[in-house]
Amino acid sequence: MLTLLHRSSFRLLSALIVTVIVGLAVAPAFSLSLMAQEDDGGDDASPVPAEASPAASPQSGSVTFIATADAYVMEQTPNENYGSRERLVADEEAYSSSYIRFEVTGVTRVVEKATLRLWVLDSTSHAPTLWLAPNVDWDEDEVTWNTRPALDRELEDKERGDTGEGVWIEYDVTSAVTGNGVYNFVLVPESTNGMDVASRESPDNKPELVLDLGGSAAAGGDMAPSEAPVLLAAGDIASCGSDGDSMTAAILDEEPGFIAMLGDAAYPAGTAEEFKDCYDPTWGQHRDRTMPAIGNHEMRTDRGQPYFDYFGPVAGDPDKGYYSYDLGVWHVVVLNTEIDISAGSEQEKWLREDLESNPAVCTLAYWHQPRWSSGEHGSNEYLDAFYTALYEHGVELVLSGHDHNYERFAPMDPDGNLDMAHGVRQFVVGTGGISLRPFGEFEANSEVRQADTHGILRLRLYADGYEWEFLAVEGKTFYDSGRDFCHESPERGDEGAVQHGREVMWVAVDSRRSSRSFGRNVA
Repeated sequence: MLTLLHRSSFRLLSALIVTVIVGLAVAPAFSLSLMAQEDDGGDDASPVPAEASPAASPQSGSVTFIATADAYVMEQTPNENYGSRERLVADEEAYSSSYIRFEVTGVTRVVEKATLRLWVLDSTSHAPTLWLAPNVDWDEDEVTWNTRPALDRELEDKERGDTGEGVWIEYDVTSAVTGNGVYNFVLVPESTNGMDVASRESPDNKPELVLDLGGSAAAGGDMAPSEAPVLLAAGDIASCGSDGDSMTAAILDEEPGFIAMLGDAAYPAGTAEEFKDCYDPTWGQHRDRTMPAIGNHEMRTDRGQPYFDYFGPVAGDPDKGYYSYDLGVWHVVVLNTEIDISAGSEQEKWLREDLESNPAVCTLAYWHQPRWSSGEHGSNEYLDAFYTALYEHGVELVLSGHDHNYERFAPMDPDGNLDMAHGVRQFVVGTGGISLRPFGEFEANSEVRQADTHGILRLRLYADGYEWEFLAVEGKTFYDSGRDFCHESPERGDEGAVQHGREVMWVAVDSRRSSRSFGRNVA
């Protein structure tokens, strides 16, 4: 059973403390303390962490993985498959490139260095560059030039010069390989003097991925996944004319944890009838564990009054619609993008006061309209004040909806610059059930994105970091997962704290259910 400490009542002059038993199928008990916006600027609470079990003995040293799939594709023969050959080819003359997949499992320590090693079968004056493939599936016995995955990002572009045959060529892939998962690499030719390497079908010297593991456990290493509080997040959910919300609600039926509803719960206008007839039969069955954020569609009807009536006091004061709560040792802030959010506004002042009075090691925020987005609606500069306040207080994560797609950004500062030390990572999760929409121009630092799969983002919130995993609806194979550490604010710096690298990773697997845990790179 899970104990929920509900700590607000907007119709009382003082905070009412109530204990509510929520019937969730989770093994550990931890508390959630809700702090609502009162006239005095809010309330604070002491976080109650989950009791952790001792971690299992971790693996250390060096470990080598052999490729689980590989094939080359050729533009001159665009429908031919070369997945059974004993060599991989990267040659600009015939324009061929090679795909190599590794599955990393059993790693419980941080990855200090990751190296891709390939055995060269013929010399070259210009070795190919190495790219990461996007998070889509491919079969080595079926992939062709016409069906090959697109390229995602270049991992190494340095000039290598002459490379002789009968030697190992090595590529540093530390920025991509952060722990357990599935990794797809692509050799892309840079010259007509191409390079052939041994494939996994070769009797000797198959492609290798070598991981040097450090002595430190990954984030959350002392806490089992079953002990970490879980937050399930998505927005843009229910319409009586679609069944997408039924498919995502099926995930909620199986997954324990609290739910961050990221706005636009009931389409098209958030009326009482739409909540009753469209939202309640699916996501509404989990209302007792939902912590909602209001969206623009709810505001179309009486400035969101049916939304506040449906969710009750947990949604915040109807005149405000913002609040905060603690989930385990994490502090969580829920904001309202549909009212004044400019610098100096009442909400922005409350946000800063709330962050000051709740200096948790790990903090996340969510609201409806995203600050950054490559989707149809795009980025929203008017959210600068929110993002700046969060950045200055060392907040780790921001979750939003509004654009009907899924997109993950690298940690950024308020100006949109990459900031791996202190940046805020943002997810757009508008995949709760309403029809999906294509992307426009891609924003800088957008790392992973898709607009053809409904699903839910699952966050496991550890004492020193977090793990994310996109859970796709039944029948879909898109998968994105990773792990990162919490960090200090730029003003406080990281003096006295472990310096953690924050390079990101993504994976693609056949099933949306996975028991893998993902470690992080430590710099």
